[in-house]
Amino acid sequence: MNFDLNSEQIQIQDSFARFFADGAKKHSRTLKNSSNNSSELCLAAAEMGILAMLFSEGNGGLYSSPTETMIAMEEIGKSLCNIPLTEIAYACRILDKSDDFVGKDELIASIISGEKTIAIAFDEFNNRSNGAIVKTNENNGVINGVKTNANAGFDYFLINAKMANGEIGIFLIKGDANGLHIKNYITHDTSAKCNLHFENVAAVKICTDAKIISYSADFATIALCYEATGMMRMLTNLTTEYLKTRNQFGVPLSSFQVLQHRAVDMLIETEQAFSIAIYASLLLDNSDVEARKIAVSNAKLRVNNAAKFVSQQAVQLHGGIGMTDEYIGAHYFKRLTLFCNMMGDNYFHLNRLNLEKDILEI
Repeated sequence: MNFDLNSEQIQIQDSFARFFADGAKKHSRTLKNSSNNSSELCLAAAEMGILAMLFSEGNGGLYSSPTETMIAMEEIGKSLCNIPLTEIAYACRILDKSDDFVGKDELIASIISGEKTIAIAFDEFNNRSNGAIVKTNENNGVINGVKTNANAGFDYFLINAKMANGEIGIFLIKGDANGLHIKNYITHDTSAKCNLHFENVAAVKICTDAKIISYSADFATIALCYEATGMMRMLTNLTTEYLKTRNQFGVPLSSFQVLQHRAVDMLIETEQAFSIAIYASLLLDNSDVEARKIAVSNAKLRVNNAAKFVSQQAVQLHGGIGMTDEYIGAHYFKRLTLFCNMMGDNYFHLNRLNLEKDILEI
């Protein structure tokens, strides 16, 4: 199986690398104000065609395979650029495959152009990212309940809610809808998040197909894995350079064999995580749904463990400086720590695998 990028994809990778590196100057997670005016960065991403890649050609997009989106996610991870493309991708893939509703074409066109922004709001208190556990309810197009850990400052949200017939549906909510109360906060990795409180909020049902919801969640999960591998790659490089330049007992730290082995372990974990993320991304559009689910959960578990190992080893090898806000490595550590609980933690994905008939050893 050939994992190499073709010439066109390499050009896309170079363009994205420059774009997100420039965007990180204003929106890096190392800056305390990185969450301000994130719509500016979303508009620039739209101009690059990144948002168009999340929609099929039938809806005016440029979607061909998940690879191009994953390339963008890796570059986001490397640059620490504070754009929530995972959540945007999650919402866009659902919207792309959703049922027709009044204004759908106009909404998609405005998202592709960057005029409007959309994200998901599926988390609730104590549901561990499990979309099957939903307390928010819908009745006759009216939503009541609470959603947590949603991205702040978006024009639209997609939420999941339990309908009167007991099924879970996906609903479109305006960010300024009557009865919607928003409480904003900043997470430790400088992401701008909010809790959404719904009191008789009008909503538009766009999807009830569990297969579409499951596919979109898997797509977003692998996108997040690529972001993590980008961060791990940069953190490994930072640590290696630090060991070469930091002297102890009159010699560079890199001269100590045990530290060399530790750095090599970080590199191995990163490359193994990247390989399994690539494998899972190739199965996203596969017709074998069970194989896709198994590959995605295996990938998230493997990348979770690698992220924890690489980030913690980096702090150990750097010493006290590895935890200071002034050092960029600390911000990779914070983001990777949060990553392990996004789109399902180890408990969630282990439980998901146990429900499958066959667990593949990858």
